[in-house]
Amino acid sequence: MPATSPTTRNFLIPGEDYLARKPGFRLVGRDRELQKLTGILMRRSRHNVLLVGAGGVGCSAICLGLQELKNSEDAPLDIVGKRIFWLDTDELFSYGDHAVINEGFRKLMRVLTRTSNRDTLLILEDARSSSMPRRSVAAPTSSTPS
Repeated sequence: MPATSPTTRNFLIPGEDYLARKPGFRLVGRDRELQKLTGILMRRSRHNVLLVGAGGVGCSAICLGLQELKNSEDAPLDIVGKRIFWLDTDELFSYGDHAVINEGFRKLMRVLTRTSNRDTLLILEDARSSSMPRRSVAAPTSSTPS
């Protein structure tokens, strides 16, 4: 069981805090994707984004790159004004109680809706948790004739 009560947590990690957990992070080789993402986020409408990919393809790195850009001197003002949060799925799901998890989601939604949805990005990194079943992949077997 986590050290803090679910009633005292909102399960959101501010982007600058999340980036601080990755000292020395630099987004490499993904300039085009980051530019496309910032372009979408700066539109007046149709600015919702869903980045989906298998673990290791770079979705989280692009989001970290967005936070890194937000902190830079040459960041577009529309990006500087965004609030970026990572959802702490490990902490939220570690309670293992559906009622507690449900209340945790309600609380974080109240926090997120305090400002315009246009100003807030929520990042769910590896949304699977220890309380959710993971698909196991069996190792291939070799059948040789005897």
